[in-house]
Amino acid sequence: MSFAYDDDESNPFADPSVRQHTQFTPHSQPSNDFSSYGGTARQAPSQSSSQPATTMPARAPSYQQETPRINNDDLLRRQEELDRKAEELQRKEQDLRRQSAAGGPRTNNFPPLPSFVPVKPCFYQDFDVDIPAQFKRTVQLVYYSWLVYVAVLFYNFIASTVFYALGPKDPSFKCIMLSLIYLIVFTPCAYTCWFRAAYNAFRSDSSFNFFLFFFMFFFQFCTCVLFAVGPNSADWGMMGWLTLLHAFDDSIFCGIVVLISAILFTLLSVAMALLLQRVHALYRTTDASFEKAQAEFSHGVMSNQTVKNATATAASSAAKNAFSGQSNP
Repeated sequence: MSFAYDDDESNPFADPSVRQHTQFTPHSQPSNDFSSYGGTARQAPSQSSSQPATTMPARAPSYQQETPRINNDDLLRRQEELDRKAEELQRKEQDLRRQSAAGGPRTNNFPPLPSFVPVKPCFYQDFDVDIPAQFKRTVQLVYYSWLVYVAVLFYNFIASTVFYALGPKDPSFKCIMLSLIYLIVFTPCAYTCWFRAAYNAFRSDSSFNFFLFFFMFFFQFCTCVLFAVGPNSADWGMMGWLTLLHAFDDSIFCGIVVLISAILFTLLSVAMALLLQRVHALYRTTDASFEKAQAEFSHGVMSNQTVKNATATAASSAAKNAFSGQSNP
């Protein structure tokens, strides 16, 4: 629908100011959006906003579990364990070859007794063959501690003899007898109870022998502390610090001998405490545990022929008694 005007006077757009604003130029963008009510133009959206918005697809969560990283220290530790086991197997193989070349099983070599003695050695002891290289030094220290312990017990016997001869006016022969009993009894007991336990523990990685060594060696440590303290009465045959109080009364030489005995037992107690700590530190690096010790003990008891015979005899006796009780009401 169009409107026609006859002249410029009746045309409302004939005013020059209106024509200047409504004149179209090629550099200007035509505005086609007008408000129906206010007559104000809305700004045309830019070209970038006119494009449809694109949404990035949501990334699905990854459920793949990351593989744990192995530390270099763990790899080195495992490699050392494998090398140790390989060396142990190689050493055992060489031992078996040596035995087969000798024409039989290995013979006992400890204690080294002369050939004319009717008693033969009871144990086989070879640190180079039985003990792994990383534990060899520790087992040798345990063996040296046993030797020192025997030497100190022997010196305690000498000190008791001197104390009996040069000590108080009314000495008791009981101190000499008890010190001699300590030397005779504790020497083989210490070797079999805690040294052989440590030897077998490191030789075959035995958990039961480890716990046996800890128990017996701790008891031995307490005994050395008791010897170092020494009861106030010398009748016990323990030449320690309390016995020293009466040793200098009548003889200076007797006091010096007892003083050396007390010092030796004190140093031996300290050395045993350090050695016990060292063995326990090595025990923690092995695969030994209390559960394995229980399993080894139960397997050893049940595989013992004496235990089997005793169990069979007890079971048969119980069955006979039960049967005889039922047949004779």
